[in-house]
Amino acid sequence: MLDAHPAPDALARPPVPAAVIDPPASPDRPSPGDALFSAAQALLPMLEAGRPLDAATLRDAMREAFGASDAEGAWVWKDAYEVAEAACVLFLQRYGRGMRRTCGADGPRRMLAMLEAVAALEPSHTRRSEEQVRLQQFSTPLPLAYVALQAAAIRPGDTVLEPSAGTGMLAVMGECALGDRATGALHLNEYAQTRARLLTRLFPEAAVTAFNAEAIADRLRDVRPTVV
Repeated sequence: MLDAHPAPDALARPPVPAAVIDPPASPDRPSPGDALFSAAQALLPMLEAGRPLDAATLRDAMREAFGASDAEGAWVWKDAYEVAEAACVLFLQRYGRGMRRTCGADGPRRMLAMLEAVAALEPSHTRRSEEQVRLQQFSTPLPLAYVALQAAAIRPGDTVLEPSAGTGMLAVMGECALGDRATGALHLNEYAQTRARLLTRLFPEAAVTAFNAEAIADRLRDVRPTVV
């Protein structure tokens, strides 16, 4: 990925400051990314209570956050699925380190079992949007994200770059592994503007960019990751 040849328009694209990623359509309406974050916050107590995020629950959270329904065109179900993933990220930011500490000698096996239990509360992704198809977006299940973390062997002191960060499933695993040294050590890139905005809310202490990942090595010349 880092050595991929950049697309012709990628190098010409100027850097996108986090503050202007996915800006609000109007002063009285939140940006889609901010609305997704609000909906994810509303779903967090459901996960904490061990309750499944079913369609009715997702619909209510999305309607409240966007001020309108999917039938009115305010959001699509792909957005609702991403909110469920973002809620899992919030859950792991709150409890992930504690979960790791309680795993004991059989740590990876027990942690994987706990993550599978959390993932089971998420809805199945039964609908795909045109954007998902166009940008080849595929979610990383929580258990698989943990397996990737184990394979990467991230440790405090590493600098982590996620070139296609999505909703932050891999990133939150890296954040948990980095512990107190996560600040400034996470560099998250996501080309989709709404997802990138969501990442700025989920990971306020991370560096978030919205470049085409094909040219990420040219865009982030000052970043020297130890884990990609």
